Amino acid sequence: MNYGGRNLSEAEITELIPRNVMQLVIEYSDIKRFSLHLLDGMCLKTCDIKWCFGMECILESEENNLSQLERMKLYDLPKLRMICGEVVKPGTLKNLKSIHVERCGSLKFLFQKQLILELKSLEEISIVDCRAMEEIIEGERNTNAEGSSHAAEVILPKLKTLKLHYLENLKSIYNGHIQCDSLRTIEVGRCKALKKLPLGLFGIEEGQQISPSSALEQIRCDEQWWESLQWDQPQAKYLLQPYLVNPHSSRDRFAPSSRNTA
Repeated sequence: MNYGGRNLSEAEITELIPRNVMQLVIEYSDIKRFSLHLLDGMCLKTCDIKWCFGMECILESEENNLSQLERMKLYDLPKLRMICGEVVKPGTLKNLKSIHVERCGSLKFLFQKQLILELKSLEEISIVDCRAMEEIIEGERNTNAEGSSHAAEVILPKLKTLKLHYLENLKSIYNGHIQCDSLRTIEVGRCKALKKLPLGLFGIEEGQQISPSSALEQIRCDEQWWESLQWDQPQAKYLLQPYLVNPHSSRDRFAPSSRNTA
């Protein structure tokens, strides 16, 4: 189902979306909160939202959790502040496998901690040209007696692909540890402020020696950025070097999509 239009009322938009729809594309709409137009128990599996210049939030209503959704693409939503509101209903996006977010200039983080705990099926994260983004996961910070902050471990058991391109203000993926044993591909382009990869890329062998995850296949990035990374384990950089792929033309490879081809 493809929906687009600026002249319909909020009630008319809701009536246009049937409960049994499985694929939904919304373009050039004035709606601000997507969840207000959803029905509880929908069968929606794929959803693309593009060029909705007033969209502020995808899931804000506690009654709508899109538990069947598998793929989401959000493109050119300049006022989008968050994927999910403060209250996260159990099962929210529990079947989500892939999320692609591009040109959403007001997003400061992709997921809050409460939401990421629900995303056990997530296989791919792709974020492009979101200039305000500072963190991928906004975790709850706890300050200990020494004044240092830390966050609980996040486990993404099925994550295979992480792509981060043109995120000039991205300083952190997460301020705690992320365990993703299935991670195969990491792509990072034009993320100069990002200095660490807390992705659980290592396992512990006998004798307490670390070794790269058996699932890891490649790390694609700019050479200059790779050399600027900071590591918690002194030997980490050396052990990951064989997986490094430095594109010959990273400017073209990491360029955001044009509006005409999205």
